[in-house]
Amino acid sequence: MEARHFGSADRCPRGRHAAGRSATPTNPDTAVAHISANPGHHTRLAHLHEALTNLRSVLPPDTWEADWGDPHARLTDLKAKLAAGQWTHALDRVTEDNRTLINDLLTGALDT
Repeated sequence: MEARHFGSADRCPRGRHAAGRSATPTNPDTAVAHISANPGHHTRLAHLHEALTNLRSVLPPDTWEADWGDPHARLTDLKAKLAAGQWTHALDRVTEDNRTLINDLLTGALDT
């Protein structure tokens, strides 16, 4: 997966720097505060973790930390709690639909 799945900088995932409702950890619609360890979610959660990691290259560090630091930490914790290989296996199973869903989540398309 390329480092910037989100396209150009003007399509940068929404955060405090964007107009409209922020897709931040404090927004209950997009927060990752209630992560479940259900194996059926591992594929999307693993891809979300990768996507949040990749955001560091397109957002100012303070913005990334404020908007995505906590969800990223929660996903990192989940990754550490899984049995060896489960996370890698989940990433191997990411589908185009998973990528689209996570992209829509991070760009705010799910807010409407």
